[in-house]
Amino acid sequence: MLTRLRDEGVPAGEVADLLARLRIEPVFTAHPTEAVRRALLEKEQTVVHRLVEDIDRGLTPQERRAGVGRIRQALTSAWQTNETPPEKPTVADEFEHVSFYLTEVLFRVLPVFFEDFAEAMEKVYGTTGDATLPSAMIGFGSWVGGDMDGNPNVGAHTIRDTLAAQRRQVLRAYRRDIDKLTGLLTQSLGRVAFSPALLDRLEDYRARLPEAAATIKPRHADMPYRSFLTLVAARLEATRNDADAGYPNADAFADDIRLLDESLCRNGGVQAGHFSVQRLRRRIDVFGFQLATLDLRQDSAIHESALAGLLDDAGWPEREAADRAARLQALLAGSGEDGSIEVPRRGHEDAASTLEVFATVAEALPRYGARAFGPYIVSMSRSAADALAVLALARVAGCVDGAGQVPLDVAPLFETVDDLDASADVLRSLFADPAYRAHLDARGGRQMVMLGYSDSAKDGGIVASRWALQQTQIALSALARESGVRIAFFHGRGGSLSRGGGKTERAVIAAPRGSVDGFLRLTEQGEVIHRKYGIRALALRNLEQTTGAVLRATLRPAPGRTARGEVARHRRRHRRAFARGLPRAGLRPRGFRAVLPRSHADRRDRTAAHRLAAQQARQRRRRVLAACDSVGLRLVAEPRRADRLVRRRQRAAAGDRRARHRRAGGDDARLAVPGQPRRRRRDGAGEVGHGDLRALFASRGGA
Repeated sequence: MLTRLRDEGVPAGEVADLLARLRIEPVFTAHPTEAVRRALLEKEQTVVHRLVEDIDRGLTPQERRAGVGRIRQALTSAWQTNETPPEKPTVADEFEHVSFYLTEVLFRVLPVFFEDFAEAMEKVYGTTGDATLPSAMIGFGSWVGGDMDGNPNVGAHTIRDTLAAQRRQVLRAYRRDIDKLTGLLTQSLGRVAFSPALLDRLEDYRARLPEAAATIKPRHADMPYRSFLTLVAARLEATRNDADAGYPNADAFADDIRLLDESLCRNGGVQAGHFSVQRLRRRIDVFGFQLATLDLRQDSAIHESALAGLLDDAGWPEREAADRAARLQALLAGSGEDGSIEVPRRGHEDAASTLEVFATVAEALPRYGARAFGPYIVSMSRSAADALAVLALARVAGCVDGAGQVPLDVAPLFETVDDLDASADVLRSLFADPAYRAHLDARGGRQMVMLGYSDSAKDGGIVASRWALQQTQIALSALARESGVRIAFFHGRGGSLSRGGGKTERAVIAAPRGSVDGFLRLTEQGEVIHRKYGIRALALRNLEQTTGAVLRATLRPAPGRTARGEVARHRRRHRRAFARGLPRAGLRPRGFRAVLPRSHADRRDRTAAHRLAAQQARQRRRRVLAACDSVGLRLVAEPRRADRLVRRRQRAAAGDRRARHRRAGGDDARLAVPGQPRRRRRDGAGEVGHGDLRALFASRGGA
């Protein structure tokens, strides 16, 4: 893709400017159809690793036999294991499944992605080094433990448990890398120099961690890097146990590894450990201490029920959207100096559970950091009141930052075709609201909008859904430019084509002009996660293809399409009438040329041309057969480029020709038809081929 962009005139500076703001974020969701045991996934990894080891046939016969034995062992034990557990998976089971791909596949392959990208940039544009590539261009998200929509088992307790589990998983992965570096970086005093900043940090840690310092063996005292990494590992373990000696956040851990890397680069360590340290730095920048951002999702009806209990208004959900929005605007305008709202809590069950979620977010942010949470997604959003309700509930629960603003992105989810059509009006109302506009300014002036592919397809059909999604992105992009807001689309794609699935890179390139703009966030449903991220090679290819598509769609997007939306509208409103061509409700089919995209109409014309050519070929063949019949010869030849339809019709007509020749008494004048066994006379008399026809007819004066 970089080569193609260069050939189309995209300079290196333009690519570098885009990379500085590029963001690609796959979001893994739990799904009941993909609940394969982690033990089976690990056995699959064993098979893949054994195959890769001998991919160049470099193993000895004994090593190859041992590898085949391990493959056979993994496969046999996998066949003897049930694919799914006998009980319904819990949220913890779903996290264990998703975390396998995050820690065992993506955690390992992510540095390779940056290295390959840097190598491609050097090859195409001549830039060197991958240190200039921003780590923020790739990130990962998860819904496991935070998707409360329709799942009563998910709530504040699963949010706390999932955040803690993700922290433990990523710290365990860092500990493995630190242990490997400890055995690699064995440089000694007197052989090489060490940066003073690193030596000072080492002495500081010896004083702060006396128990860990006592575990350093005396024979390792002349190895500053090894001693330093031993104390870093001790701080990671303290972080895991929530001890005072632990790291306060991932930035402090990254600073220690930065000091180590700088000392290596300045003192002859570029070829003696810098490569491995650089990989660790990439992982820290991307995964932090949170592993993946945790999205929160809840149905708008739950928020309405909670507000009805808090405001003591049983008819709140039935009120008009404009009335609810006006009431919420007044409620937000009356918030205190710290941004909170004082509302009497009357013990309503829905309100208590909803407020507990926001209270958990406020409690977790100081410990896990702002990167721990993704957007708060409001399912079935139909009006501005659905987004304002999130801000009101968060303020009631005390979920505000030091500036008095809600520290969460609110992302309305438009799921039905009608909701997609009305999305521009909803956002226009939100952008005009002072309280919400202040919230947007505090969040960097970016509004995230989630588009539902699966539910919109179920609501109006695939064609109507895709057309509504395209038109929604066009309309919201234009509205964002008018309002001075950056729009970020979150694509809720499923696995199958009917649920919005398919090739990610093709969908990105086909997106409306200006809708990508260097940002791609999309769901990876449970049933396709394994297909895209099951092994490291597949995960690397998927990341590379997706990044190339985002670069293409942003820098050199496809020209705007001129397809009309009549097919989509007729499919949604008058599907049967349009399919049968019946005039119903004023429907007048205008022909495929008028309503289909140009490419479809051209394809129809090409099909008609092929049919005409086949018909002309059949007519020529009949004339040849008649000429042979007139001179008492039979044609023996194989059909050239004859389609199945031609052969089928010729076989059907063979019986009629045989009967005609038998009635004329010409048993030896049987015509050989395509598709029948070829029968020759022993003397070969009376047979001709295609190559002899021209000379034969010329000698007899035939045309």
